[in-house]
Amino acid sequence: TPVPVKDGDNGTTFALQLSTKSIVVDNPTASSSTEGGKLILQCDDGAVMASGHRLGVIEFGGAEDTSSTITTGARIEAVTDATWSASENGAYLRFITTDGNASQSEHLRITADGRIGMGKTAPRGALDIVGTATDKYSTLYMGDDGADQQGSGLIYAGNDLILGADGDVMIVADGNDDDGVGG
Repeated sequence: TPVPVKDGDNGTTFALQLSTKSIVVDNPTASSSTEGGKLILQCDDGAVMASGHRLGVIEFGGAEDTSSTITTGARIEAVTDATWSASENGAYLRFITTDGNASQSEHLRITADGRIGMGKTAPRGALDIVGTATDKYSTLYMGDDGADQQGSGLIYAGNDLILGADGDVMIVADGNDDDGVGG
């Protein structure tokens, strides 16, 4: 059961619950587009935030052994992208996952200007997808998760751009400006 607590800013009573399983922040104010529970992670050591400083992080972890050694499996970080001032407060989000060898890597970034990079920390467009060296290509797939796995894909492999649909190659544009149509 949430415990009533008074807000230090304006004396408003709200409910807060801390337990071994959850944190609940309940805002009893009438629901609207500006109200609701709010969790704030902030950094304030009295100095201005510099470029590359972390504003906050949410980590997801679990025990890797019976000695309760906790390992982070994934995390989301908010990081400044410039030194902050009254007119500059840019920040980006980093989404980091951990592989089987406990090696953490950033796989997704949302920049201050709303660009999304998958495998790319400085996206060049609204959505920038870059495959890994082991993938050998970048793929954008649109389709269903049904048994037939029907859909369309756009694949960049080396210098080739391939458009396919339902398992068939429709168009190949290679680095030599030779276009081919298949089906």
